[in-house]
Amino acid sequence: MKGFLRGNGLGLGFGLLFLLSPAGQAISGEALLDERRLADGNDPVGLLQYLVSSDAGAVPSPTGSSTWVRT
Repeated sequence: MKGFLRGNGLGLGFGLLFLLSPAGQAISGEALLDERRLADGNDPVGLLQYLVSSDAGAVPSPTGSSTWVRT
């Protein structure tokens, strides 16, 4: 086991970052949506409700995509 982790540590580390990145984006996106909803006088939403909403796909898009759309 120790040899496997030592030999594949870099790949496992990047794989873990790859899997945790969408989770972080979902949590921060939900917090941003809650902030906007509270500013508008609405109730906040839960994480599961945020993930099934159309807002979930809009927040994590990179800034380069806006350049792609304009050209």
